[in-house]
Amino acid sequence: MNRIRVACLQGGFTLIELLIVVAIIGILAAIAVPNFLNAQVRAKVAKVKSDFKAIATAQEMYHLDHNCYAPAFKLSALTSPQPYMSSVPQDIFPPRYDYGTAGGQGEAGAKVSWYRYVLGSRDPRIGGSADLRIAHCADYWAYFPPFLLRSQAVSRATAIDCPTQWLVKSFGTNVNMPALCGNYGDDCTFRYDPTNGLVSIGDIAIFGPGGMVE
Repeated sequence: MNRIRVACLQGGFTLIELLIVVAIIGILAAIAVPNFLNAQVRAKVAKVKSDFKAIATAQEMYHLDHNCYAPAFKLSALTSPQPYMSSVPQDIFPPRYDYGTAGGQGEAGAKVSWYRYVLGSRDPRIGGSADLRIAHCADYWAYFPPFLLRSQAVSRATAIDCPTQWLVKSFGTNVNMPALCGNYGDDCTFRYDPTNGLVSIGDIAIFGPGGMVE
């Protein structure tokens, strides 16, 4: 019996078909990659705010025991000797500059945390001073109505007190970029607003008591 061999035709992609596939992949990547990067930025901002709420809770517990908040520039006081929180969270937006000076932030220099902690107390026993109170209130008047620029906020803080006692801030999404107060992302507490762009000028901060995250 004769066997009939059937030859299968083997076809390939044409150049035009390959170019179409490559173009489609490029379009999909152009859509997907920015969305993925934006999701990463949103997740980082959410982590900062979550860290701030944990710090606020620890601050209020510390205040109940000591009748004051953690000493100026020392969030580490919330972890030892009495652990109000297990560890000081690390800023997910750390600036890239000399740890030796760390912009006057002692705990940043010691690599405890890059979060900026400003105690708005006049009490020298916990590191406070009149100048620190003015600096803190200037930040408040920049973040909250009337949303003043830095020089105007300092003038108002000198004349009018503010209702909060401490703040913790992160340089935010524009860290290590030219900013209002230097080249590392410090915007002098100019308020971060994602409607200006997910990666844009503005610091993220929490003010206490009250745990007001902005």
